[in-house]
Amino acid sequence: MLRMPMKELIECKHPTAWIEFKKGLIDEMELARKFFKDGRPFNLEGWYEL
Repeated sequence: MLRMPMKELIECKHPTAWIEFKKGLIDEMELARKFFKDGRPFNLEGWYEL
């Protein structure tokens, strides 16, 4: 789970990674790698548990 306010999430996330994933342009591994602009890890498995 992302334990941060929505405003902070929007500021920290890559601007197009989620859109690219939903369009099928990148796979789950690439989404997890580039979700945050600063390269911090993204727990994709935890995301699916939400």
